[in-house]
Amino acid sequence: MRSLVVAGREASARAARRGALVGLAGLLAFFVLHALIVTPIWTRLDAWARGLVLAPAAGALLGVALVRLRPREPRFAQPLGGMLLGALAGLALAPFAIAGWMRSRGAPDPFWLLILGLLVASLYHVTQAAQQGAGRARRQELFGTMLLANAYPAYFLTFIGDFHDEAPNPFPFTLAVASIYIAAGALLGKIAK
Repeated sequence: MRSLVVAGREASARAARRGALVGLAGLLAFFVLHALIVTPIWTRLDAWARGLVLAPAAGALLGVALVRLRPREPRFAQPLGGMLLGALAGLALAPFAIAGWMRSRGAPDPFWLLILGLLVASLYHVTQAAQQGAGRARRQELFGTMLLANAYPAYFLTFIGDFHDEAPNPFPFTLAVASIYIAAGALLGKIAK
């Protein structure tokens, strides 16, 4: 039994290291897409400082989540299981992009907060449906991972109007970040064993 616990910890540590590297690759893709869609930010030291901390952490978290999901949920053990995880991570940004879009266009606080709550509840049900084979406590893990890995982008999208004089449309860039997650998930699916 102890050898299984040690093997599980080693697999998680290996997945975290590989996920951190994937997160760094995703950070580079993020800077390129941000320059193409919004404005170049790769010359800003604060953007690099946040990115070099948050991207590897999110990648490590998603790598560990994938390794933990594979043995208990057949959907994630499939060749496209990493892409599924990436798609769920990208989907987790949608409620915050919608709330930020509504907020930047003057929606009253109770209204955009209600919509955000309903959309996050929908995300919760999607993550639950993606892993029918797990127990209830284990199913909470995926939902928490999606929110934690997206904590900073979710905050930024929700309050996008506060960061810009004229708030940009958040949807094109949200779709670009979601595509980074899907590509990162596909890569994690290949290397996180």
